[in-house]
Amino acid sequence: MDKLWLALAGAAREHAPTLEINHRPLSTLGVENQTLAVSFATLCVEARSQHDYIALSRLFHTVLLFDVPVMTPLMENEARRFYCAGG
Repeated sequence: MDKLWLALAGAAREHAPTLEINHRPLSTLGVENQTLAVSFATLCVEARSQHDYIALSRLFHTVLLFDVPVMTPLMENEARRFYCAGG
């Protein structure tokens, strides 16, 4: 994943700011050249609205999602957010 990040972002993951998306914090794993690295937990476990995903799509041309688990039937909400985030 780090090689993919380097190819897409053009730099190593050194900047991991907390962004404010629709007045809520969003922790990142990296931000560089309109490319975002973020954890599955941040994007799909924490409560997010469709407006958050739209805002992210306007800010970043590429989003790399790290630490995606194998989903179980008990992860219905997370799976829905995962689907909507990629949709």
